[in-house]
Amino acid sequence: MNDAVQGAFASSIAVLQSACGKGNNEWQRILIAISKSIKKDEILFHFGCSWKLSAKRAVEMINHLPPLIESVRITYAPFGSRFMDALIDWIEKKSTNLKSLVIDCTCVGGRNVDDGRDAGIRLSKALAGKNTIKKIDLLYTDLMGSRNVDEWSKAFHKMTSLKELVCIGMGGVIKNVDESNFDKKTSTVEYPDYKTRQRIYWNNKTFPDAMMNEEDVEKLKKSYI
Repeated sequence: MNDAVQGAFASSIAVLQSACGKGNNEWQRILIAISKSIKKDEILFHFGCSWKLSAKRAVEMINHLPPLIESVRITYAPFGSRFMDALIDWIEKKSTNLKSLVIDCTCVGGRNVDDGRDAGIRLSKALAGKNTIKKIDLLYTDLMGSRNVDEWSKAFHKMTSLKELVCIGMGGVIKNVDESNFDKKTSTVEYPDYKTRQRIYWNNKTFPDAMMNEEDVEKLKKSYI
């Protein structure tokens, strides 16, 4: 197969899922084929089902996404800040035609209290540098909240091509938080009802990186509308 055909084949989800169980040589061959793909439409990674993937391989997969993809959707990615860093780097340095980004049920979580906030800031700057972006959905993530609303507001002012913005915070699950699993070292709790997700920053009975007050919401509205 030539590079284009091989890349289109390799970037199918079924092939990627199968390759997860292969040795490193086969895995690297698939990744190289992906990077040469001319695939332009959507790629969806739903990590909540049928994936047996280490964080290292998840990062490698994102690093090899083809540059022409127009739409990326990430769902239930439990891989933390390294994975999100890889996605942001791809957006900033490699993607050339990204029009839609959806991140759903995915938290950065974990190593320290600022990981979600800081990843959100880096993501906002990367997206602000893309004049192709038309749609952004951030659903149940810790990438946008009260601690980085100013940076997101500045970014939205620059996104002149943006047509659709959907942001859903995580205030609705607060009632289900089990504070007995609060980790004082990282100031995080388990995400309620879904144990395989990343832990999330918890402070004063809120998720500061996944919630906003009314003033924050109005600030975002003014920057987007």
